[in-house]
Amino acid sequence: MDRDFNRLLEKFIRKECTPEEAKKVLLWMQDQKNASDLGQYMDSFWNEITAGSQESIPFKDNWSLLENELVKRSQNEGARRGFRAWAWTVSIAATLTILLAAIVFLQKPEREYIQPGIAADQMKSNMVRLANKGEKNTFYLTDGTKIILNSDSRLEIDGRYGVSSRKVSLDGEAYFEVARNDSLPFQVYAGGLVTTALGTSFNIRTRDGEDVAVSLTSGKVAIELDAAATAKTESSILNPGEEVIYQKDAQVLQKRKFDVRKVTGWKDGVMIMDEANVEEVKKILENWYDIKIKFINYPEVDWTFSGEFRNESLNDVLKGLQYSKGIRYEIKEDQVIIGF
Repeated sequence: MDRDFNRLLEKFIRKECTPEEAKKVLLWMQDQKNASDLGQYMDSFWNEITAGSQESIPFKDNWSLLENELVKRSQNEGARRGFRAWAWTVSIAATLTILLAAIVFLQKPEREYIQPGIAADQMKSNMVRLANKGEKNTFYLTDGTKIILNSDSRLEIDGRYGVSSRKVSLDGEAYFEVARNDSLPFQVYAGGLVTTALGTSFNIRTRDGEDVAVSLTSGKVAIELDAAATAKTESSILNPGEEVIYQKDAQVLQKRKFDVRKVTGWKDGVMIMDEANVEEVKKILENWYDIKIKFINYPEVDWTFSGEFRNESLNDVLKGLQYSKGIRYEIKEDQVIIGF
């Protein structure tokens, strides 16, 4: 299976497909010759979602038996024709898909548990969660706070989390849905800012070479400069629909309104480009799909692109660019060559 179809299968299992994509996957599953590929994919996907788990998962044995049965039937009954053989293969494929979907649903993201009241000298070390390029990582903390890490991002969780603090440090981009705790505010240290919240939802983006952005979707947050990073003092309070842009060089906070969909769409699989220049398009695609883009020439200086893509494959996005901007492209494994 090619890389795009692997992504499509994962979207299907996570119920993120469009109706057209779902139809494509179902037709593929109905083809008996794909039984072995399906088994291999599910084995790979299983290993991915259970990587690092220290707990035994009871679904594993039954799932493996069904997987083996699918492959065995596809081999032993390959010569048989008619409705019964076709129906058996489809029913096993469907059962495997439903079972894996149940595993993904029931096997909730790993949560960190720090026992309340532990002594300081027994404090756990800080914990780190990563999202590599081309992926997103959703997980929960002990208090129920939900965090969605965007591609190429790192979050460090303080070892005292839930006991004497609720501090995390971010490098990259993340969306936070914070569980309320009036006695223990939630704090994010990112890009020279400290964002403090009780119970709220907000997005933080801090990337090398870019200003820091804190965007609030619900509740209220307080933002101040990190005293460990600067001697300057400045702060701001945000209400829903407002964001703060922190200019690192000037150490200035600027408050303004923002488009919630444009800022937080990434967590729902929506990639939005708004008058993006060629380098911005390159950066977005490389980060989103974990690929390298090479230009064989450059367009005019005023070249920009605007578009919105929901859970689209790399090829579909490039086709959109080809249709609207007349680009030429070629995909070679993990590299895309683009001409204008």
